[in-house]
Amino acid sequence: MIYKLTLIIMSMLRVALLFALRDMRFRGMVTVLSIVIIASGVGAFTALRITSAGSRVAAEKIVANIISGEILVYGEGLYDVSELAVDDIERIPGVGKAIPVVLVVGYLDGSMAFIVGVRSRDLGEVVSEYVAGGGFGANDSRKVILESNFAGARNVSVGDFVYVKPQVGSVSIPYRVVGVADIGMRFQELGVAGTYVVVPLREAQDMVGRMGYVTMVMVKVDEGADVEDVKDRIKRVFPGARIFERGEVMSIVDKVISLIDGLLLTSTLIGLVIALFSTASTIMSNVREHARDIAVMRSLGTRMSYVAA
Repeated sequence: MIYKLTLIIMSMLRVALLFALRDMRFRGMVTVLSIVIIASGVGAFTALRITSAGSRVAAEKIVANIISGEILVYGEGLYDVSELAVDDIERIPGVGKAIPVVLVVGYLDGSMAFIVGVRSRDLGEVVSEYVAGGGFGANDSRKVILESNFAGARNVSVGDFVYVKPQVGSVSIPYRVVGVADIGMRFQELGVAGTYVVVPLREAQDMVGRMGYVTMVMVKVDEGADVEDVKDRIKRVFPGARIFERGEVMSIVDKVISLIDGLLLTSTLIGLVIALFSTASTIMSNVREHARDIAVMRSLGTRMSYVAA
């Protein structure tokens, strides 16, 4: 009994394989398209999961590079944090250092760029390592530090002149390159297709017409100090300030990544389901067609062995 059942199953599989091979031979284009659609869907799904895992790790590294301090202090607008607040923040217990920063979107020799304005004594918090040259002094003007990849791509070296233009301005300003470096504050990795440059704080303020004001103050907390306590003290001194911790910024980035990941995953799954249904529909159509052909041939008295062949 088992032997006969095995023979029947093997015979059915043989017939199914013969039909499948015949369909692949006569419907080559449909077969190829079906395989490509399913393979593309599975490949996209796998790539999406791998990319998602890698993007979270990269985002954590990016945020750690962008934010030198544990706390960021913003005003209500874009450039309305007074420099006078820096000294007041540094006097708050638990604060190790306060770094005023001006961020300006602009262009460097026609390419998109982030212009970072800092004091000369704070360059160590921005520059990871100098590849060539060095930093600018407290009284230097029209001096700039370039990101090493941009300098290499444009064949720019120390002593050359480049043109920096803020997005809100209409005039390009010549700057002399004093340093080529790897920058610790890596803004372009957040999705902006551009490079970044470091200029003296005063000149970045002049670009936006806000002398004496900065975009934000990055606060480094003393070792052993409680970040929440320091944050509360800053809030009491500056009740109108917007204060964020580095962890809060990472949380926001994580939510954005999760949202994008969810949308991409949904669209990929929908595409994969459509491909599977399309393939299943094609298979069922072929099955019905073969069933009709077999019924017609059997009604005409055709032998089963001939039908299978």
